[in-house]
Amino acid sequence: MGLLSYTKITVAIAGAIVLVGVVHGLAGDVYRITYPDKPGYLVPGANEPPVDLAALDRNWPQALETEKARAGLLSYMRNMPREVASNAAPGGAVIATSTAPAPEPPLDLATRLARADAGRGERIVRKCMACHTIEKGELARIGPNLWGVVGRPVAKAAGFSYSEGMKKQGEKIATWAPDELDIFLTKPQDRVPGTRMTFSGLPDQQERADVIAYLNAKSDTPLTLPKTPG
Repeated sequence: MGLLSYTKITVAIAGAIVLVGVVHGLAGDVYRITYPDKPGYLVPGANEPPVDLAALDRNWPQALETEKARAGLLSYMRNMPREVASNAAPGGAVIATSTAPAPEPPLDLATRLARADAGRGERIVRKCMACHTIEKGELARIGPNLWGVVGRPVAKAAGFSYSEGMKKQGEKIATWAPDELDIFLTKPQDRVPGTRMTFSGLPDQQERADVIAYLNAKSDTPLTLPKTPG
């Protein structure tokens, strides 16, 4: 077979490849596949299974490589089911997410002190020990020593120089009674403008009660706090 024959065969093959590509492109434009937003027929009483978003996220973007996958995602987003799976159990079973519990309503301090756990309060107070000492006779740090602070006169700890803001507070409030400590510990700088205490506060109401119960125990004369009935 001569060179001319080989050339003709090569040109024919190349032409066929080009022709197939052109036909494929035209067919894609003429016969474009569209997918409905909703199923064509809904079976009464049958619900679509919830979508496992965690699995979808793990497969992103591989799961959306095809037009069909993208159309399916758009259809899902338009018809978002009420129940969305956040995780999948072994074997492929879908576990639906549960709603977050509602925050506990505000409770009076007496109720919270009756529930208080001084052990939890001790763990919370550890974050205060960068600025305060706790035990009797220890020297003050950036803040005053907290031994006997519950019931102590405000801004009167021996050997500590208080800010002007705290001194003014001491003129208005006689002692660190539990209710005053509860307000102060929520956000110290709001309660005592000008205080050098930079602690952001304890927004959790039960944590404040736990701290007060612990600090009350660190005293020569602890106050009698409410107890849980029974």
